[in-house]
Amino acid sequence: MKTIQALVTGSVMLISNVALACSCALFWNVFPSDGSASVPTNVVVRAWYPHPSPPTPTSVTLVKVATQDPIEFVPTQGPGPFLRSYTPTAPLEPMTQYQLTIDEVSTTFTTGEGEDHEAPVAPRFQGLAYAQSGTPEAASCGVSKTWSLNFTGGDDAQTPREQLLVFAQTSGSDEVADATGLTSVARSSLGTSLCSTNFQPPSGSFSVALQVMDFAGNVSPRSTTKQGSSCASVPELFAMLALLSLRRRVNSARG
Repeated sequence: MKTIQALVTGSVMLISNVALACSCALFWNVFPSDGSASVPTNVVVRAWYPHPSPPTPTSVTLVKVATQDPIEFVPTQGPGPFLRSYTPTAPLEPMTQYQLTIDEVSTTFTTGEGEDHEAPVAPRFQGLAYAQSGTPEAASCGVSKTWSLNFTGGDDAQTPREQLLVFAQTSGSDEVADATGLTSVARSSLGTSLCSTNFQPPSGSFSVALQVMDFAGNVSPRSTTKQGSSCASVPELFAMLALLSLRRRVNSARG
């Protein structure tokens, strides 16, 4: 059996007849993560994929570890484009260990004393910083765009802070199913690259707000709205153009 950290594959793409090799994760994480304790008995297990509309797994099982009895659950896509959710049809037993296996990846967790119906507090969103790296040439993994989130709060009584999911809203909706981005408090960034995408922002400038979700699927109120952009700043654009020009001159000299 493999753990989530071990499930990484090499992706090779051809760009302008140049072989480009990148290390691409099949998916980023499972919540609750392996070894989690005091998980609410109304938990919804979620697999987080680094690309929208992930493929359907070949096999998914949820069992009570002590007896290997199967637990019935309902699989769904979402909320949002980056998650698959597995909802038990009845609350799990308190103080009991369970294991969810998705194809060759498993997570084992132990429930706490009862259910959780209290939403996390609203995050206090200070803003987001945009950065772009790489070039369209096959020098690394192409162009990578990152939005680093600056926020506090969003805490929950029963879900560890680092395992809280963070949804980015750019449509003005209060429904996480409408979110255009997904990250976690531990990662606290959104981005797009050749191997992974966890954000689908509008082009140009946009407004974004954050919501936080706990293990049981309780969702916080929206944060205040901040402005973001999908465009590189002028200095960044000049730096990228200069780098691209330099590489072309080097390649020309070699030829």
